Amino acid sequence: MTRYARIYDGKVVEIIETDELISSLYHPDVAATFAEVDGTVVEGMIAASDGTFTAAATVDLPTVKTQLTALIDRLAETERANFITPGAGQAMAYSEKAAQAKAWLAASDPVTADYPMLAAEVGITGETIGDVAAAVNAAYLAWVTTGAAIEAIRLQAKADIASAETLAAAQAIIAGIIWPSAAEGASA
Repeated sequence: MTRYARIYDGKVVEIIETDELISSLYHPDVAATFAEVDGTVVEGMIAASDGTFTAAATVDLPTVKTQLTALIDRLAETERANFITPGAGQAMAYSEKAAQAKAWLAASDPVTADYPMLAAEVGITGETIGDVAAAVNAAYLAWVTTGAAIEAIRLQAKADIASAETLAAAQAIIAGIIWPSAAEGASA
């Protein structure tokens, strides 16, 4: 996901994030008003000719904090997508598969028909429904560890921004976030 600032009259008037090229979204005249930026740039900042951004003399810190807090939520969701497939329906499927895997593994004499999500993966994820249940459970346990790490970082960053007393301090929180890497999550 790339983050862009639309600059009008030397001031950042809009921030957007997209996976698309800005030139494919807007007329060339409008696309030329955007600059690729990092998470520290927010609406209201002044754009210098050298590509740097500074706080406007009248930055409304509560508004900037709200924007940065929303940015943290978007960054966390982007980070989650490095580990799981995004989407509400997919989240429901993962949740149901995890519940069925846990139930299968705990059952003394499980009946395949009671576990349709697991049965759908036989021959794909594992050779037997027991193999599928074990694989789904292992993936779920790895996700719980990674998901908890992302959530802790997200919540701490939001709390830190709420406590920040200056624009620079609030921006430094965004710049200092270190998310878990996909490689760490894969080995968890």
